[in-house]
Amino acid sequence: MNCSVCQSVLRPVEKVTNCILQHPQCFPSYQEQPRADISLFQCYGCGHYAIEPLPLEEIYEDYEMDAFQASNPATAAKLADKIAHLASLAPDTSSLLEIGCGNGHALRLARSKFASGTGVDPSAPPDPKDDPSLCFLRDYFDASTPVPQDFSAFMSHQVFEHLENPLETLQAVYNVLQPGGVGLINVPDGGKIMEEKLYHQILAEHVQYYTPFSLASLARLAGFEILEIRRDPEAIELDIYLKKPDPRGGRGMEAQKQADQRALSQALHEAKSIVLWGAGIKAHTYLPLLTPETRAKVVRFVDSCEDKWGKYISGIPIPIEENSPKALEGSDAVLILASSYNQEILSQLKTQFHYPGKIVYFEKGQVFCLS
Repeated sequence: MNCSVCQSVLRPVEKVTNCILQHPQCFPSYQEQPRADISLFQCYGCGHYAIEPLPLEEIYEDYEMDAFQASNPATAAKLADKIAHLASLAPDTSSLLEIGCGNGHALRLARSKFASGTGVDPSAPPDPKDDPSLCFLRDYFDASTPVPQDFSAFMSHQVFEHLENPLETLQAVYNVLQPGGVGLINVPDGGKIMEEKLYHQILAEHVQYYTPFSLASLARLAGFEILEIRRDPEAIELDIYLKKPDPRGGRGMEAQKQADQRALSQALHEAKSIVLWGAGIKAHTYLPLLTPETRAKVVRFVDSCEDKWGKYISGIPIPIEENSPKALEGSDAVLILASSYNQEILSQLKTQFHYPGKIVYFEKGQVFCLS
């Protein structure tokens, strides 16, 4: 066997005996549920765990595992929080795709955050007559599923552990997302299951057991960026939030550097006397962005570290001195070069020193200016 995530060779780990073959359920009359011994394997490459798929009958045509979500307030509240977080990450909230929508509970819950929703599941309900913004397809999801090609977000709860070819499915999801679109995949925490020997979590219908690393590997191989990975030890679950890269809005590092240089020149264009604040490692990167005209306006260089006072940084022939109100006298602009300490320096300038001039700093890939 090869790994369904990275295609590396799987090695046998152990055998778990007398496992149930289908999701546990209650029957209207007594009957024995079929059981079997299950062999566990681990991937040499990404550490993923898996079992050899057994020939199960069509158990997903009438599959109501998620029905409990509607009647369990705590679980429903947790699901609502996840949907709200997904919506906050999405480029817009126009459309949501759910892979494995079950009875449609999660997609209906998401209507408070997304304008429209499409659910795909072999046991999906019919389209609701009272809500034309929801659409349900009774089908398995793959590249041929007739869904729109421009979803702003997708979600999938307790589905990817069932798939024999999860990478193929996730690549199909990638293709129907708009650039910048985001997603949420929720699966059992296979890493925790294996670490804590949770044999009661081994089911024949769960052919994949994801660790945080193998789930991240799956996402990356499908082309996604990883936004967050969250572990829920109480539920024994993993959540991963993904993003489809948007090449239209992206820029290379050199282009970003040039954009910062232009923004910096514009922000300091009218300044006549500039104080540089922060002589740390980032100062050596930011200083080359200063044009000769801007560099000629620098009158002081300050830092809070006493060990640097009286010393110099290449490119600025001005000795470093203590950051103090006196050092700021006569200046009309401060350029913060220690971007890791922006908030502390801004607070000191405004609250402690009551600095009246312009403050320019780098934050989250942009150049900001406070007057």
